[in-house]
Amino acid sequence: MAGAAHRVVLGSHAQTPAGQPVRLAVDVLRAAGGELSCTFALQAQLSQLALPPAGAGARRDALWRHTCFELFMSPSGQSLYYEFNFSPSLEWAAYRFDDYRRGMQPAQLAQPPSLTRTEQPGELRLAATIALAGLAGVEGAARLDLGLAAVLEERDGTLSYWALEHPCARPDFHQRQAFTLALRRA
Repeated sequence: MAGAAHRVVLGSHAQTPAGQPVRLAVDVLRAAGGELSCTFALQAQLSQLALPPAGAGARRDALWRHTCFELFMSPSGQSLYYEFNFSPSLEWAAYRFDDYRRGMQPAQLAQPPSLTRTEQPGELRLAATIALAGLAGVEGAARLDLGLAAVLEERDGTLSYWALEHPCARPDFHQRQAFTLALRRA
């Protein structure tokens, strides 16, 4: 049995508006089989964004410095959390934190995330599926608290920061107050 899908819309941080009209929605599903799927749907004039071409999809650090979609995940009531970065290049990164920006280390995954990119005029979709097996505290958690975010880079290098919530005066996706989507086990 599959869980219910959730659709959320991300908003830009007031200090970093996009230079063009953008709509960024995310569909999220926690499946009964122990996977979490996110599909980021970016609607914009794509030619104005710095979008890398799709590649082979390897693990790589510092993806957040350019156009990147992000997922933050924590078992409800715990300080530990995971950060996943997904580039339109199909490169990815995964980190585990003990607490707010502390104890960062590469997350040990049972298998790499599965990423697919589709594009049509005015829309880019990036779908990511993560196996939850082996993620400390996550696999059997009754509830996961998620933060969904994105960094969009325009061709001139300008960055805008997008999230479900922006609880601080400056963009900071690691703030627990930004983990506002609660998903229960299917």
